[in-house]
Amino acid sequence: MKIAAIDIGTNSFLCLIAEMSSNGSIVALHDEVEIVRLGQDVNRTKMFQAQALDRAQKTLRRFRESIDRFKPEKIKAVATSAARDAQNTDELKKIFLNYQIPLEIIDGAKEAELTFFGALSGAGDSSYKAVIDIGGGSTEVIFGDSTRLDFAKSIDIGAVRVTEMFFKGAPPSSEEFLRALHYIKEQFEKNYPKEGFQNLSQMIAVAGTPTELVSAKVGGYNPKKIDNYILDKTELDDWITKLKNADLETRIKTFGISPGRADVILAG
Repeated sequence: MKIAAIDIGTNSFLCLIAEMSSNGSIVALHDEVEIVRLGQDVNRTKMFQAQALDRAQKTLRRFRESIDRFKPEKIKAVATSAARDAQNTDELKKIFLNYQIPLEIIDGAKEAELTFFGALSGAGDSSYKAVIDIGGGSTEVIFGDSTRLDFAKSIDIGAVRVTEMFFKGAPPSSEEFLRALHYIKEQFEKNYPKEGFQNLSQMIAVAGTPTELVSAKVGGYNPKKIDNYILDKTELDDWITKLKNADLETRIKTFGISPGRADVILAG
């Protein structure tokens, strides 16, 4: 059975078309990602902007072409943080209706659940883990193992949202950086239990920010090199130091960050 899964995020849209065999194994047939920035100014205005909807329409047209080429039996599209916040979601739904792609706007709890079991499907063991999903509009942290969720929460700190809230440009001022850092730490301490992090065998990071950092490190997007790559705290601290002192051109040309993520990668 072929399935098309579409993830409508605050910053990026993803389309994965895969085939599931009778024994449960999954083979990816087509995988594409587009930086759309659907959440442009949503945190401030609570509305999808006309330019963002236009970018969404163009991307979904390409996704529809891929779907028509592979002819999956089932199509599933979910929208997350930006769609939860925007008051004019009917405009987005019209675009999906036009391309005959069913859309569901999911809440933070459902997003966390899907992220967790999706990440663990390739983990290879049943030990206790945390999954962290750093999106454009929200971040989810989930604790559990392959059989159950112990704790899951979605909070409104994402790479696009925090960038728009605190950074006027790149590089940010020292004051902007410290204000953003304080806000993020405050949100984590308020929402996530410290004891949850103490008995972990592993923390798994998913989504654009960790993928982008590892892609830059290994010389470009290569799923085989990125999957299971270990990012330790020293390496993350080094990235923060480099990124907070760099303009967009340096982030792109020197560090190898893709243009669609260069402005929000520090917040991520």
